[in-house]
Amino acid sequence: MDTLTDRTRLLHNTELTTQPWKTGLPADYNEHAPRWPPQVERLRRIARRLVSRGTDSTLFHRPHPDPRQERLFFALLKECLDQGIITRGSLRRAMRRNYLRKDTFALVDAL
Repeated sequence: MDTLTDRTRLLHNTELTTQPWKTGLPADYNEHAPRWPPQVERLRRIARRLVSRGTDSTLFHRPHPDPRQERLFFALLKECLDQGIITRGSLRRAMRRNYLRKDTFALVDAL
């Protein structure tokens, strides 16, 4: 699902930690996770702290390992902006809500 090749017909960024439009934002994927029993939730919190190496308990979205997927997403987003399908105002609102990375306009304008 997260593979982009010449034969790809459908691309779905299923790995939540590396979705190209979220890079650098605080991880929010646990907000939608099922509620676990208290003992399990405690272990999950400890694991998250260990993953962040004790520097901060907040995890962040990482860059996608395939830079082509990031370029593809922002090229398609630019096309939608150019055609008026999406407005810059709607993108600003998405950025304020942390649905979209803060450098989106710089990436789109650089294309």
